[in-house]
Order: sequence, then C-alpha cells, then structure tokens
Amino acid sequence: MIFFRACRLALSFLTRIPVGRMATLSDQDWRWMVAGFPLCGYLLGVAAIAVPAYGFRPAGCAPLYVLLVACICVSVLAYLTRGLHLDGMADMCDGLGGGFDCERRLAIMKDPTVGSFGALGLILLLAVKTAALGVLLGEAMVWPCVAVVVLARFFLALLTGIGTYARKTGTAARTVGNVAPAALALAAVLSAPVCFLPGIPLCAAAMFGTTILLKLKADRALGGITGDILGANCELCETVGYVTVALQMNTV
Repeated sequence: MIFFRACRLALSFLTRIPVGRMATLSDQDWRWMVAGFPLCGYLLGVAAIAVPAYGFRPAGCAPLYVLLVACICVSVLAYLTRGLHLDGMADMCDGLGGGFDCERRLAIMKDPTVGSFGALGLILLLAVKTAALGVLLGEAMVWPCVAVVVLARFFLALLTGIGTYARKTGTAARTVGNVAPAALALAAVLSAPVCFLPGIPLCAAAMFGTTILLKLKADRALGGITGDILGANCELCETVGYVTVALQMNTV
C-alpha cells in the first residue's frame, strides 16, 4: 500500500498522467515518493521514446528525418512532464548566472520570468539532447534511450535523498533530505534492470558524476537544493546520458 501511494504521488508530481486526487498526504507519503520515480521513468520512456521511434521507424533513414523523430520524442517528453524539469533548468541558469550571493540567486530562481541565461541554457541543452537522441535513434538504439529516461529519474531520487533544502519553505521542502532509505533502495532496485543494456553502465556513472557535481555547486552557490535544481539535474542527466551512450557507440 505504501509503494502504491508512492507511485501515485510520483506520477502526479512528475507527469501529467491522470492518477486521481489523493485526499490526504502524510509525511510517510512524501518520504516514500521517490520509490515511484523509476516507474515514471519507464512510462515516460516508453511513451515519449519507444512509441514514436517504432511508429516512425527512423533507423537507417536520412539524417534530417531522424532529427525530426528526435524532436518529436523530446517534445512528447516535455509535454508529458509539463515542462517541469525544463523550467527548473531555465531557472537554475538564470539564478546561477545572474546572482552574486545566495539570497539574490534564490530570488532570481523564484521569479517566473525567463532571462537571457535561462534561454541560452535551454537552447543549448535541447540542441545537444536532440542531436544525441537522433544519433541513437538512427542506429536503432531505442531501449538504451528509454533506459536513460529511467536512470535520470533515479538520480533525481538520489539527489532528493542526499540533498538539503535551501529554502525554509517550498514545494520540495517536505521531500528533499527527508527520503526514507528503504524508498531510495527500492528505487535503485527498480532502476537496476536497465543497466544491462548496451552502453548504460558507463552512462550511469556519468549521470552519478553529474548529480554529485551539481549538488556540490548548489551547496556552494545556494546553500542547498531547490526544486529547480532537482529539475535541472533530471534534464542534465538525460542529456549526459544520451551523449555518453552515443559516444560509446561511435567508438565501437
């Protein structure tokens, strides 16, 4: 029952998949929410990557056609996640690029408008992510791409568990640094099967390094983790994951 509630909460938090309203949420629900993150990754990966890839069959097609399919995959993923992580990426870039102390950076990240640093960060991230995804789809590496989406959600769970919240209140205040160890362990177990796919072990190591570096940067620049940092980490891990798998494929 705890895991079922964790999955419902995770799906309602990270996706637009309808799961119904949860009447009451306890501290235990928030502490266990990350156990459902890998499930979100599997569903998002299949819906946004596998379905378009097999529907449009880009493997072996012209480069521009493959790039078009990759754009469709990235767009579907952004839609299914309500652009939540992309918004976090933009806010993080604005805050870290435009502020000179913790308070100012946090204030900038709270501002709903997107500045020049945020726009540039999104453009570069989406360009690299789409290009790397296109390379993989052109070589029929569909399931490793799905695995990247799953692992990005696991490292989102990991950062939630090991981080400390930078603000006194906020959307993620009840979860960051307050994750049940058993929930994080379960998330790791549920994510582990994808590590047997080609190129994924090194990809997971690169994502882990990205997560740790971002945590260290956030601790120094902001005094801890925010919801925007969590979203940015998910986007960065996806991009690093696609690039890492693509680079390995190119060296075979």
